[in-house]
Amino acid sequence: MSPSDAFGARRLVAVWFADVVGFTRLASVDEDAALEVVAELHRVARSEVERHGGRVVKLLGDGALAEFDSADSAARAALAVRRGFGSSGEGREAAALRIGIHLGDVLASPDGDLYGDGVNTASRIHGTAAPGEVVVSDDVWRQLRRRPGFQFQSLGERPLRGLDEPVTVHRLLSAPERSERDSSAEEPKPLRRSLSRRSIAIMVAAVAVAISLTGLVAWSLREPPGAIAVAGVVEPAPTIAVLPFENMSSDPEQEFFSDGLTEELLNVLAQVPGLRVAARTSSFAFKGTNVPIDSIGRALRVAHIVEGSVRKVDGRVRIKAQLIDAATGYQLWSRSYDRELVDIFAVQDEISRAIADQLRVDLAGDAPLAKQETADPEAHALVLRGRAVARQGTPESYVEAVGLYRQAIERDPEYARAHALLADRLMWQAYFRYIPREGYEEARAAVDRALALDPELAIAHTVRGVIANLHDWDFSRADEHFLRSLSLGPGDPAVHYSRALLLMRLGRREEAIQAAHRAVELDPLSFAEHNLGLMYLYAGRTERAAEAFEAALALAPDSPHVLANLARAYSWLGRHADAIRTVERARARAPGAHVTLASLAQVYALAGRGSEAERALATLLEQPEVSPFRVATVHAALGDRERTLAMLEKAVEERDDHASWLAVTPEFDGVRDDPRFERLLRRAGLR
Repeated sequence: MSPSDAFGARRLVAVWFADVVGFTRLASVDEDAALEVVAELHRVARSEVERHGGRVVKLLGDGALAEFDSADSAARAALAVRRGFGSSGEGREAAALRIGIHLGDVLASPDGDLYGDGVNTASRIHGTAAPGEVVVSDDVWRQLRRRPGFQFQSLGERPLRGLDEPVTVHRLLSAPERSERDSSAEEPKPLRRSLSRRSIAIMVAAVAVAISLTGLVAWSLREPPGAIAVAGVVEPAPTIAVLPFENMSSDPEQEFFSDGLTEELLNVLAQVPGLRVAARTSSFAFKGTNVPIDSIGRALRVAHIVEGSVRKVDGRVRIKAQLIDAATGYQLWSRSYDRELVDIFAVQDEISRAIADQLRVDLAGDAPLAKQETADPEAHALVLRGRAVARQGTPESYVEAVGLYRQAIERDPEYARAHALLADRLMWQAYFRYIPREGYEEARAAVDRALALDPELAIAHTVRGVIANLHDWDFSRADEHFLRSLSLGPGDPAVHYSRALLLMRLGRREEAIQAAHRAVELDPLSFAEHNLGLMYLYAGRTERAAEAFEAALALAPDSPHVLANLARAYSWLGRHADAIRTVERARARAPGAHVTLASLAQVYALAGRGSEAERALATLLEQPEVSPFRVATVHAALGDRERTLAMLEKAVEERDDHASWLAVTPEFDGVRDDPRFERLLRRAGLR
């Protein structure tokens, strides 16, 4: 038997390490007092760890190692032990307790001892604590940061001995007192199945994001299997998520087709009145993972899961779909469909109706849930491929997606969705300056064609609203299109966020934040947390903005947009070292991106490093199609009033897409008292 066979399966726990600072010095002065300190630590640790549902793994002289099934219990116990340790006895001026907590994988030996990265990291983190402090890792902080009563102070990144990369740590300042009812409640059980690191990250991030966005008192995994509850309130039934269907075709490249059909089925179900459907990004976050069905249900706050497979061969498609109870894992319904590709929309309608029937959702009327958007299977496949390519988010992928949509339109000029998606990509290409701003006009023509073909196409109304908002500055028309899109598809998070942008630009800050919150509720594992951070940033709630950006970074650690905006927030909070480190990460990932270079220059300027800010600005000005609004933000950070106003004048004159942020962005607080600034607001239609 190999040594590893003696251990059980890996499991995810909160690891808690404590020791007495100053023990050696105290022992050299007064051995009896030192022994009393150790005895008190052992007594208090055993009592409080057990009271909070944990287990003392071992006592190590002046130290203690414990494990808990939740970060919540570990944090409460740590503060309770610290209070109890300091409540009696002598020698307190010479010795104090320090505790470190980490959430990580461990292995248990037959004698109950713990081993693994989780233990090692907790031990290293505890070494960063000052006497009397409780310090937690970023993973623990994300679990608890939004829960009422928990307060933290960021300590930034710390290099830890034996670890390749620095670890972000936080000082735990307070935790809510555990009520009698809480203390007797069952603690959440650790996941006993082996999860990949990516799966664990997804689950941790999902819980953290869900807590941050519901605005409720608590959201945890405490309920027994099957209870989908938030703060004691059962979610309105029925709720459902559609997981990515497995590609069973012999050609792996056909995965775009199975993913596309999954998304279309999800969108059809989202149109069913009374049925709440988890958004695409959150559902697809579990693609290729080994996360149990009940855990997915809890993370997405749904009671039912749809999954299946797709096999595409020549002109035929075989689809197998099944409906699963997320709490029990039992199959409620299953069926296979073997059809011609031309019948694909009819199959989607049949599946949706069968699921609605199983969930006892009342469907008013016999109108098809899935409309026949095109009779050309190849045009449909081109649209599915274009959507898959576009999600890569690179300039090259935008070009490829536009080409695929154009091919689909050539095959079927009456395909409304192809026109709308073409307009969407052209619009964002123009916005990011991947193509000249004249691209907006072609985008407008394409989306108007889509609306002429299908006035009820929600995505077309969304795109038309974004063009009216960003480019036309016709804010009333933009809102008309957004509201129409919401009436056609209220479950689309993109519409809620698009409208949040509009509301914020018009100074309707609280409404904008509410709309952004709704987008994240609908799609908690998406980029929506970053967008919520922007709303907080422009509302002047910079600490909340930084928290939202940090949560977004857990989901998209390589995103230059998230990094750049988090750096801006840190700068405005006076955390210049954190800001510089963060924006340098953004530059490493996207050295030529306008948002990266502008944020780099701002951060350096606000940190008092003017020469470096000027160099970053010079690099920005070397790029094509630079937004004068972005340049103005750098001049503002440098304190150059005249150049700031001159560039803002140019931005309004050229109808720069970003200039509609004039009324709310904090960057220009230093020039708001200038009469010229007020005139610019009126010219932009913001007064």
